[in-house]
Amino acid sequence: MTQAEHYEQFLALHQRPGAFVMPNVWDGLSALIFKDAGFAALATSSAALAFALGRQDGRHAVSAAEHLAHAKLLIEVSGLPVNGDFEDGYGATPDDVAATVRAAIDAGLAGIGVEDTSGDPANPIRDFDDAVARVRAAAQAAQAAQAAQATQAGQAARTAARQRTGSSTTAARAPTAPITSRTEPTTATR
Repeated sequence: MTQAEHYEQFLALHQRPGAFVMPNVWDGLSALIFKDAGFAALATSSAALAFALGRQDGRHAVSAAEHLAHAKLLIEVSGLPVNGDFEDGYGATPDDVAATVRAAIDAGLAGIGVEDTSGDPANPIRDFDDAVARVRAAAQAAQAAQAAQATQAGQAARTAARQRTGSSTTAARAPTAPITSRTEPTTATR
């Protein structure tokens, strides 16, 4: 199945009445187990991948290339739409985040999550303006890919600020996501 077909399936899951459950998988076998259990989409887990590699999550210990290869394996093994948990978008700048989104589309992902975390233990949550600029760049990259290549990628902006800081700006951090904008505690997927 093509990336565009996976995207359409993923979009339909978001648009149907009620919620859908999308389990985090950590390897090819878990992807097949969840597929056999009847799940219609899967998600990567940055924590599961990092821990499987003996590394720390949320500290840029797993590269974007490693995460993309892992996600591509999950897509190939399961044949299902896969949403990527791509931490802070793998890069210091909004342009870096946009490059990650383009690479995720090229790898076949149906969606990608970009968090407002920083990978810096001393300052774990990004500034409001920086977080918004990064999500905006991710959304623009997905929209440009859709227009230029007739491919589409869902993009969910995930904010960890409310859980960690009690910030009242959590929802405003994700104003531009083209498909879904959700606010959830980071621990919900870790």
